[in-house]
Amino acid sequence: MAMDLSQICLLAEIREQGICASHGAAPKAVSNPQILPAASPAASAALVSFVLLNLPIIFPMAGLQSRSALAAPFSLTAAFRALSVSTPKRAFSTTSAPQSEKKLPEDVPSYPYGPRQWYKQADTGLYGGAMIRFGNKISKGRNEGKTRRSWKPNVRRKKMWSEALQEHLFIKVTRRALRTIMNEGGLDKYLLSDRPARLKELGVFGWHLRYQVMQSPTIKEQFRQQREKMGLPEPLSFEEWIKTKEEEIEAKVEERLNIKPITTPRPKGQADPQNDARKLAAAEALP
Repeated sequence: MAMDLSQICLLAEIREQGICASHGAAPKAVSNPQILPAASPAASAALVSFVLLNLPIIFPMAGLQSRSALAAPFSLTAAFRALSVSTPKRAFSTTSAPQSEKKLPEDVPSYPYGPRQWYKQADTGLYGGAMIRFGNKISKGRNEGKTRRSWKPNVRRKKMWSEALQEHLFIKVTRRALRTIMNEGGLDKYLLSDRPARLKELGVFGWHLRYQVMQSPTIKEQFRQQREKMGLPEPLSFEEWIKTKEEEIEAKVEERLNIKPITTPRPKGQADPQNDARKLAAAEALP
């Protein structure tokens, strides 16, 4: 039903008259009676009754409240303030929430394999390389066919003791990883294994926990005793190693940017050392 602003104002005033009458007050006169169509008193009464009963249905999206929700005395200004022609926002979304990636602290070395691209939940515990799998459920009865389904890892929250940290840790661990930990002889031995397959299945969470175990005084003393037996020097700290690598990179950059030996003209009668090197290499290549 298409109505202009004047007709909306008229309907609001008619509704105001109805509310005032319900509260025992005298009805007000219509501000613009010319908008009302010329009709008999019976038709006008029927029109007023129809409007009062169906106004919440006529304007369900315009923001006008129902008769029971309006407080007396009725204010025309408040009615137009609540009037809204904008589309209501959706209260839900069909788009799944993005999974946040677990980030390591700045003092922890970066994980060589990086965070998981699929099933990022595995970076929040020791999953042992297990992840969600998809397949088909095959029915061979009357409803023969295939139905897509998924298999999730058997994850449990376990309380495990760490000898290096001297405390119990509550960890999300799969049954697969738990069996491996029991076979290795404890959580610390499982984390300190240096096999590539073990490092890959640790994930970001296991890598961070491994670093905490390696920085404990118990494991540091154990490593020091092993180095003494093997006659190895003390390793550099992480900060010293980073500083050494930065110096090596800066030296290589300076060597490549130094074009003075190449652009300096050589004295008259002096042979080109690069040509001599090429000639020697060609002579050695001859049979």
